[in-house]
Amino acid sequence: MDFKEETYKIIRGNLCSESHRLILDISVFTGARWSEILALRTSDICREKGKYQTITFKDRKVEVPSALGESLHYFDRFDDNTWLFPSPHVANKPISLRSTTNALRRAIDKSGLKFSGLSPKDIRTYYIRQLISRGYNIAALKKITGLSETTLFRYANRYGGNVCFSFGEQASFCDPRVNHRAYS
Repeated sequence: MDFKEETYKIIRGNLCSESHRLILDISVFTGARWSEILALRTSDICREKGKYQTITFKDRKVEVPSALGESLHYFDRFDDNTWLFPSPHVANKPISLRSTTNALRRAIDKSGLKFSGLSPKDIRTYYIRQLISRGYNIAALKKITGLSETTLFRYANRYGGNVCFSFGEQASFCDPRVNHRAYS
């Protein structure tokens, strides 16, 4: 089963904690890996003029869409440079990946999607497919996702999208294995 917007809404409604809903939101709206999300500190989220602007992951900075900005207000109560998702059991550590994955599985079961096989990776794949279907060029995709060209071409081949190399501002070369519509 593919992850879709409807699936997101159903699963989100069945997550029990605000933290887990926010982890799901960040994943859906930024395409970040869950391990990257759990490693975030409050200082990694840039807020200017009362609005959330960017989230800085280990190797890239991602703009915060307005829908995610609304969810991030949950963090207004945290001090600077603390874990965004602190562990309730271990001091000075973030919540564990196992805990968040188990919460996702419970929400999937509760949603009636028990045998769907959905995982956090499917959410990231959904995000990347959306970018490819909108015709983002390879440079933008690499910057946003942190993935290699080879991996991005695999996604494009699997999901029938358009991924193109851009050379300067004038010419583009599209991978011949995918559709030949060029974007610069």
